[in-house]
Amino acid sequence: MMRIANLFICLCLVVISYSQETTNVLRLEEYLSIVRESHPIMTRASLLQEQGQALLMESRGAFDPKLEADLDRKNFENKEYYNRLSSKLKIPTRFAADFGVGYERNNGEFLDSSELLPARGLWSAGVEIPLIRGLVNDERRTQLKQAELLNQMLEQDRIQLVNELLIDASSVYLEWQYDYAYIQIQEEALNISLELFDAVKSSFLNGDKAAVDTLEAAIQVQNRRVNLSKAVQYVQDSKINLENYLWSVNGIPLELQEQIIPENIDLNWQEQSILEMRIRLNELALNNPEIVTMGLEVQDLDLEQKLSREMLKPDLRLGAYLLSGADEQTVVNPIQLDNYKIKASFNYPLFLRKERAKVKLNQLKLSDTKLKLKNKEQLVRQKLYAYLNNHDQLIDQTEQYVLLVSNYSDLFSTERIKFDLGESSLFLLNSRQNKLLENQEKYLKSQYDLLYYRLLFLYQTGKLEEIL
Repeated sequence: MMRIANLFICLCLVVISYSQETTNVLRLEEYLSIVRESHPIMTRASLLQEQGQALLMESRGAFDPKLEADLDRKNFENKEYYNRLSSKLKIPTRFAADFGVGYERNNGEFLDSSELLPARGLWSAGVEIPLIRGLVNDERRTQLKQAELLNQMLEQDRIQLVNELLIDASSVYLEWQYDYAYIQIQEEALNISLELFDAVKSSFLNGDKAAVDTLEAAIQVQNRRVNLSKAVQYVQDSKINLENYLWSVNGIPLELQEQIIPENIDLNWQEQSILEMRIRLNELALNNPEIVTMGLEVQDLDLEQKLSREMLKPDLRLGAYLLSGADEQTVVNPIQLDNYKIKASFNYPLFLRKERAKVKLNQLKLSDTKLKLKNKEQLVRQKLYAYLNNHDQLIDQTEQYVLLVSNYSDLFSTERIKFDLGESSLFLLNSRQNKLLENQEKYLKSQYDLLYYRLLFLYQTGKLEEIL
């Protein structure tokens, strides 16, 4: 935490003033640490976790014991018509049965004979259970399982949100690296052109070169200055984009100082991760957050379908309670099996049109989602293969550009020696330099593309949060 705080101080313009000569390297690892620590999207991601836990707690509430009490009393003209007290503790379970304990006490002059109870009340304890519909599956158990799946979906949403943040932030950093290295190439090209211009100008003043040669050398310098100006513009834009991902722990946007620069491009970055993963492409495709989420959606629809099929069964419920009265000496008399209460209910729609239609609709949704999942798996798998193929091709291209840059550099150096000896023309020398510059730029672009395809590959596997 102290390291992050110290880095914040380095990044914020208003905190410390550095001399213009001082440079500070902002490494990719440090940059991503700041993004993880303080970016608002990371806060949103943590809220998704809390939301999932809250939804899970809500569904578990269906199995919380419930205490109920009802008091109904009537007095009129000094007569107690009735005084009814009914209370019950209901204990739902993860199975079909619900247990309950109750207490009733009735007094009054105008009670129905069926309401007459012992003077100190009547205790009951028993169970209610569905015998057909709801015995294997019911709504509250289904909702609990769906809440568990929803919690997992929200976790995948969190992973996807963080992965999107990290790939966007990392891509911006790679662009900053590329633009900064591009400036260095243009600066070097400008310096060479200035040296050539000075040499040609001296030769002209000595009568060894024509005036048109000085014009050609000057035009080359002007072109180099325009290219350098564009490069400066690019790096300023990429630095602004980078600042969008830099926030303090207090939620204050940060600004990069002029002297802060990126680290050099490292072609070994995440190379080991790619080597370890390339033998598990099919497995990695299934770990993609979007695919995992769709798989959870299939499970959710499957639960919904099972519940819909359960509704096709007759609804037969049975409740059985043992009864025990209370007298003046004891609160609860000993339980006797011949003191009991039984109730049963039966319900069954004759046509079941609503239930059968729901089963059909759920089946269609389930089939559609499975097809989408299968298609998504193939798309992700093909993307992984494509990114890996491009990655491998870029490794070969990068190696070739190393040789090309080296050869063109030697060719330019040789041509310059010949030019100094008067055995070559400025046109040919500029052509050699242009080719060298062109291949330096291509080499730089191949390095950027190579790292970017590694980043895309890791993103598709859903492993960015874990690896970066």
